[in-house]
Amino acid sequence: MFDIELTFLRSKVARRIFLLFVCSAFVPIVVIVLVALGQLNGLLEQLAYRELSGVNKSYGMFVIERLVTIEGAAATMAASISSGNVPRKAAVNGALILSKSIRIAKTGELGALTDEIRSQLEAGKAVVSVATNHAGSARALMWRAVEPARLDRGLLVFEPDPLYLWGEKDTQPYLTDICVLDDRGRALYCTLPLSESARARLGSEGGDDTARLAWRSDGQDFIAVQRTLFLMGRFVAPSWTVIVSRPKSVPFASLETIRNVFLPVLVASLLLISLLTVIQVRRLLVPLERLTEATRRIGNQDFSTTVTVNSGDEFEELARDTSRSGEPARSSCIARMSLVIGTGETLGRTQRGLVVILSIGTEGRNRTDTVSPPPDFESGASTNSATPARVVH
Repeated sequence: MFDIELTFLRSKVARRIFLLFVCSAFVPIVVIVLVALGQLNGLLEQLAYRELSGVNKSYGMFVIERLVTIEGAAATMAASISSGNVPRKAAVNGALILSKSIRIAKTGELGALTDEIRSQLEAGKAVVSVATNHAGSARALMWRAVEPARLDRGLLVFEPDPLYLWGEKDTQPYLTDICVLDDRGRALYCTLPLSESARARLGSEGGDDTARLAWRSDGQDFIAVQRTLFLMGRFVAPSWTVIVSRPKSVPFASLETIRNVFLPVLVASLLLISLLTVIQVRRLLVPLERLTEATRRIGNQDFSTTVTVNSGDEFEELARDTSRSGEPARSSCIARMSLVIGTGETLGRTQRGLVVILSIGTEGRNRTDTVSPPPDFESGASTNSATPARVVH
């Protein structure tokens, strides 16, 4: 019986039930977890892009505010120049906004004066342009008329202090890089230089005011949001592009943690499900195997078989009925055997009697054969030729 309990999975029914239980419990868990991971991946991706979009928008507004502040400082300097005082640097609330020497440039240095630029300067407003220094790096410049009513007096030109205009890198969110490009794709400010793959993605997304980007560089995946910074309305300048990027591993770190935990939990769940399935299958099929073995023994005329099942269900009732059914069958078998034995003894006595009768009949026939036949009175002679007839006088 102990052997049956250990080897019950040899039964086809046991294997089918085991696989059914495991699949019914394990497959839904795997499907639910995979769907949940997919949904969580999509949710984290949306949150990451939404956060980058918010940072991008905030930074664009920050740059515009700094340009407006610098424009106000330029108006103050232009008034000082008109009064004969030429300042060399300017500061706002103690922060240096102009680190380069301020100079007076001729109008022609700005390039061809379009109607929009002329109207801007005559209105006493600033114009923003992009120039390239001797090292090939692009830099932002601001132009303002010394006297808006007389452009021939020259233009006040200066380069805003990069630290003031673009801000400090430490003020940005954790592991977030910002890059500002002009209309020709030249980098005005970048906390991390853009790779070739990133620039290729920028080219493919050209024409969209706001776009989501993703690229791979140096074995690391990045996600980014680009937004167009419109300058034409306020500074009569081509639009800039602000790109805020972040390694993909940063927002998806929690998902990676879940994935690392998922495999051990999945294996533990499979082992637990298998253990519970084995216990349940044993409770179902071990009694069935005992009943099958008992039925086989009864079929082999072994009516002394008893089945012990303590499952507390229908199998226990069936085992009890099987054990009870063995008693009538054994009694019936004994009665049949007794009848057969009694009939055999009767037949044996009858056979012996017939043998005796046949023996007696055979001996009598032999004695009758030795007596002479009766005489033949018509012929006067005896039928026995061996004994001559004698005449009695």
